[in-house]
Amino acid sequence: MSARVKTYNSPLREEQARRTRERILAAARRTFREQGYGATTLADIARAAGVAEPTVRATFKTKPNLVEHLLRLAVRGEDTEPQLQDREAFQRVLAATDPDTLLERLADLAEALHKRSWDVMEIARGAASSDPAIAEIYEQRPRVRLTNQRAVARRLAELGALPNRTSIETAADLLWLYTAPEIYRMLVIERKWSPNRYRTWFRAAVGSILA
Repeated sequence: MSARVKTYNSPLREEQARRTRERILAAARRTFREQGYGATTLADIARAAGVAEPTVRATFKTKPNLVEHLLRLAVRGEDTEPQLQDREAFQRVLAATDPDTLLERLADLAEALHKRSWDVMEIARGAASSDPAIAEIYEQRPRVRLTNQRAVARRLAELGALPNRTSIETAADLLWLYTAPEIYRMLVIERKWSPNRYRTWFRAAVGSILA
């Protein structure tokens, strides 16, 4: 009987744990953004999430772990989603059969990705200067992005879209520049560009690589 009760209750406990995890992550994101990483304690996050501090510690252990999970959530969309280079949206970019379609899909992906992740990237950037664990996590992001943009540059080369004077590595460097979250933050968040204006600029900027 006890085994059957345990099996019956397990999905409910798992759902409760998932919701608690989501509340903690949302509270951490909000509190880090409002107070700054250094000034925020796990107790602050617990209060904002409406849970006990030991619950936060048991779930995420440390502030660097929280930031790592926030980055994963922001970049991938969910903790369980695969890395960007394996996701359907990125594969659709690489599957484009002409340069215009590729640029359109890449612009849409860049805007959607930065929209949900720019603030977490800023949190991590601010924390990296004082926390070596965060610095290690944060410094991985540009390297991963460059790897992804090399794949895009190779696809552009396969489509015959790169000028003879532009190597795949140079194209990857420029794609890496244009997809930087800092540019999105400056244009959309600070200068109040609309998402459509950002996508239009992005397509034109990346298109200049092909000119």
